[in-house]
Amino acid sequence: MTQKSIGEAALHRLASALSGGLALCASLLVAALMCLIVVDVARRQLTGRSIIGVLEYSEIVMVLIVYLSLGYGQMTRSHVAVDLFLTRLAPKARIAVDTAVLLTTGLLLLWFAFHATDSALSSFERLEVRPGLAGVPVWPAKLAIPLGVLAMAVQCFAQIHHNIRTMRSPHEESLIQQS
Repeated sequence: MTQKSIGEAALHRLASALSGGLALCASLLVAALMCLIVVDVARRQLTGRSIIGVLEYSEIVMVLIVYLSLGYGQMTRSHVAVDLFLTRLAPKARIAVDTAVLLTTGLLLLWFAFHATDSALSSFERLEVRPGLAGVPVWPAKLAIPLGVLAMAVQCFAQIHHNIRTMRSPHEESLIQQS
C-alpha cells in the first residue's frame, strides 16, 4: 500500500468513524427519548401529572438527534436531493458538478461550524439554561450543532476525494457508473 493510499484510507476511516459514532449516539438518544416519553405518558395516565422537564429535555434531545445525524446522512447520501439536472449530464460532468457542490457545501459547513463553536462555548461558559419548569442546560445541544456540521463537512471532503480518485482511475468508466 502506498503512502498516498494509506492517507486516502485514513480519511475515509476518519469520516466513517466520526459519522457512524455520532449517528450511534443519535440512535441511543432516540431510544432514550422514546422511553422518557412513554414513562411520561404512563405517569400522566396514572396520576394526571407529567414529569417536570420532559418537554424541555425533549426539545434539547431533538436538536442533538438531528445534528449528530448529519454526517451519517451525508455518508449514505440520504439527504433530500433534487437531481433532475444532474441525471441529464454525462457521467464525467455529473461527477464534476457533484464535486463542485460538495466543495462549496463543505466550505460553508466549516465556516458555520467555526461560528457555531463560538456560540456553544459561550453557552457553556454562561451555563445557559432553557427557560421552563426545569433548568435544562442548552450547551449540549449547542455543542452538537458544530460537531454534527463538522462531521458532515468531513464527509463532503471524503466524497470529493472519492470523486477525484474515480475521475483519475484507470478503470474510470466502471467507477463512474457506480457513482
